[in-house]
Amino acid sequence: MKFKAKHVIIITVILMLSLLLLITFSHATEGLAVSDIEVTLIGTKAEIQWNKTNEAIGYEIYIDIPNIGYLNLGSVSTNNVNVTGFKEGEIYGVKVIAYKIENNTKIYSDFSPEVRFKIGENLQTTSKLGKVTNVKAVSYGDNGTLEWNPVEAASGYDVYASVANIDFIKIGTTDATKVKITGMNKNEVYSIKIIPFIENNGKKTYGSFSDLAILKYDEEEKVQIDRYKKVENLNVIMNGDSAKLTWNSMNGADGYEIAVKIPNKGEAFYNVSSNIKTLTGFSANYTYKARVRAYQYVNGEKVYSNYSNYVFIRYEKLEKLTKVTGLNVKMSGDKATFSWNKVIGAVGYEIIVNIPGIGDCTYTETSTSKELIGFTEKNYYYTVKVRAYKYGNNGEKIYGEYSNKAYFRNEEKEEVIEKPAKVTGLNVKMSGDKATFSWNKVIGAAGYEIIVNIPGIGDCTYTETSTSKELIGFTEKNYYYTVKVRAYKYGNNGEKIYGEYSNKAYFRNEEKEEVIEKPAKVIGLNVNRNNLSATFSWNKVTGASGYEIVVNIPLYGEFKYTETSTTRYMTGFTEKNYYYTVKVRAYKYGNNGQKIYGEYSDIVKF
Repeated sequence: MKFKAKHVIIITVILMLSLLLLITFSHATEGLAVSDIEVTLIGTKAEIQWNKTNEAIGYEIYIDIPNIGYLNLGSVSTNNVNVTGFKEGEIYGVKVIAYKIENNTKIYSDFSPEVRFKIGENLQTTSKLGKVTNVKAVSYGDNGTLEWNPVEAASGYDVYASVANIDFIKIGTTDATKVKITGMNKNEVYSIKIIPFIENNGKKTYGSFSDLAILKYDEEEKVQIDRYKKVENLNVIMNGDSAKLTWNSMNGADGYEIAVKIPNKGEAFYNVSSNIKTLTGFSANYTYKARVRAYQYVNGEKVYSNYSNYVFIRYEKLEKLTKVTGLNVKMSGDKATFSWNKVIGAVGYEIIVNIPGIGDCTYTETSTSKELIGFTEKNYYYTVKVRAYKYGNNGEKIYGEYSNKAYFRNEEKEEVIEKPAKVTGLNVKMSGDKATFSWNKVIGAAGYEIIVNIPGIGDCTYTETSTSKELIGFTEKNYYYTVKVRAYKYGNNGEKIYGEYSNKAYFRNEEKEEVIEKPAKVIGLNVNRNNLSATFSWNKVTGASGYEIVVNIPLYGEFKYTETSTTRYMTGFTEKNYYYTVKVRAYKYGNNGQKIYGEYSDIVKF
């Protein structure tokens, strides 16, 4: 996909192995090198520009999409582009590669430095400011420290954290290169990354995020990974261009790193938490190598085991079979004999017969003919098509192209049965959520089909042999239901023959619904402090089923708790430099079990 600078590009996310696996590069040229990437964010739009190189005739732009990896958006001939379609709150990355043409071959530069940016923050990011390096994380109990190398020219650093794989949030800003983290929960893994910035006249320009550092509540009794042991029983199963990798779990491992060696290139790495991973997008007729090692977080750093042995990944693309020709059908009553020409290399054939009112039926055959019976329909044509198949490397079927369709039918004459008359006199009587439908009798009808349309659900079908039907459960009061009825009788072969539908009838539940008032505002909120603990209390709200307490913790944000009484005891309030806040609101349950909340109390600081 090619585009010009300043054009808007809408990102289409395609789940596949990183496109970096599939690109074949010629030798890079230093004169093409791209540097000084700058990203300016305006809402969900990213304005990206970079230095223009004299030798390049074009540039390819790669965007790192969360949980997917880098995707190639296309190429431009200028040194800037606008990209939109990002998701607010997500962190993306961008890098650029330049190219020129020599002897009808694309010559690529190395990738530019990566710049990462978060959508929703109107700011500027540049690769001129270095990346934070050598981040060291040390955990001790529910506390931890972070320390990193200073970045030249940086005014300060923003620190981001993610817990349990939720979105990263900024937890603070500092001009130091060492900070303390407190209040970590047991069994939680905290992912930390740091971004430097330059501040001029109150405006921040950011560099790139550091690599992830890990803080985890220190568990003394955790089984330590055996770093000298290697992952065992690595196995691969191919399915087309997909490779399913499995291996034995290792005791104490927090996750696994997969390294895939790409022909004529380096290794691509993938991190997973389980002992299974499917990778896709392998090029045909190339041999890849994969190996796996386990890792564990120890004092915020990854400790690795030895790598497993290599397994080989190779996608052998087999040639398709030719199209089936010469398809012919001979009829004898309700029996059809199908025949076709042999396809070289085929081990069998798939026959698709379309039956009116039923759909496609599939049969297989190893010879070049097939006999089937039961084609009793005389008013419509059946169709048939055939394709050849053979087996691939992993036993999967590889199909050729379908033959042209052949049409056939049973030519025997059949008694014509007239369809029933249209249903008339449809009427609906309501009693609460119960509806009674009635209609006039149709002469010769064996039964009736009732179609009720329910808002938000669609058509529901019922059958009845009399001329009335009673149904319940029509609780919707804001929209109309509809109903229509048609008669049916049976044909010579037992099939149903339908008449025309009646006119639609509209109906709804006319009962009034009880309105539940929300609880009153909580008053009298009080905080009684005792060293690291606090007891919250408030006045009872008449009719309340319970209360929601919202505590704002400095640098972390709001945490919610529920309580059925009018007091709540909590501990762990260790912060001395900032105020905590608390507010409370009452709730009760509505008719459908949903919570109905009252107004929050006034906020109390402590």
